[in-house]
Amino acid sequence: MTASLASNPPRPEVPDALRKCREAGVRIIMITGDASRTAVAIAREIGLVTREPVVVEGAEFTRLSDQDLRNVLAKPEVLFTRMTPKYKSGCEHAQGPGRARCRDRRWSDDAPALKRADIGIAMGITGTDVAKESADMVLLDDNFATIVERHRRGQGVYENIKKFIT
Repeated sequence: MTASLASNPPRPEVPDALRKCREAGVRIIMITGDASRTAVAIAREIGLVTREPVVVEGAEFTRLSDQDLRNVLAKPEVLFTRMTPKYKSGCEHAQGPGRARCRDRRWSDDAPALKRADIGIAMGITGTDVAKESADMVLLDDNFATIVERHRRGQGVYENIKKFIT
């Protein structure tokens, strides 16, 4: 799962939600238009990174081959900074299947990335109409932790379906 979390003050529920994501095997990668130092500081504050992350800025991103990008994404802690909407869509493409994209601000520039993700998630209160229309899921409470809870419930449903079939 990919989430853009920078620029806004971190919400208090995010560190716990990130911990739950890790426990559930969900990987979070920050993709932001913010400067690298800002993104790293916020990522540390919310517990997204614990060591020195690999930071790829938008200009560098444009020079990466598909294989180079896959190599970067294989690193344990990666932040993409100074990313434009075009770059964000390219990053979604390189991550392969099973990726979700969450947009947490009022900008409509991420609509292409929301549409391209396997599951595009928009915020229902502060999200733009364009983002909500492009998304597969709209969070009515604008709370990142809701994604984690829905993922947990979805895993339970999936396990029950598997048990029923077998």
